[in-house]
Amino acid sequence: MATKCCRLTTPASLDTIGLVAALQALVEQHRQAAKMEVDCDFELPRDEASRPTPVIETAVYRLVQEGLNNVSKHSMARRADITVRASGGSIEVEVRDDGVGFEPNLVREGFGLVGMRERAALLGGTLEIDSTRGSGTRLRAEIPLLTRADEDGRT
Repeated sequence: MATKCCRLTTPASLDTIGLVAALQALVEQHRQAAKMEVDCDFELPRDEASRPTPVIETAVYRLVQEGLNNVSKHSMARRADITVRASGGSIEVEVRDDGVGFEPNLVREGFGLVGMRERAALLGGTLEIDSTRGSGTRLRAEIPLLTRADEDGRT
């Protein structure tokens, strides 16, 4: 199934190739495996001091990965749009699709949404789910941005 492809790029590659490149590789894997159009917009700092901490980068990567996995497995979408943007002291992650949608209050834990919500909450963030049957889905997480320079300043 489409989700097996996504194990090729792992959070271990984040330090080597960076978050943007790791996300681009993840998106490309989904494009090929799911034969779905995936558009992405990544606006993240690239200089080392302004990059998010490794914990934040891993969380962002995992949120996008799980969001794409859900789109591939459950939505029957033809298209997904991924946005990851650092602005105003936070990182926003959005995964939208044009699939069948679902009722968020009826979803089982197996969809990974509980884990996504917990991951965001552990970092002081939030996860919103907007979906209705027949109208696609929009997942939006917002996580406070802690940069590597911030982390270095605390040690």
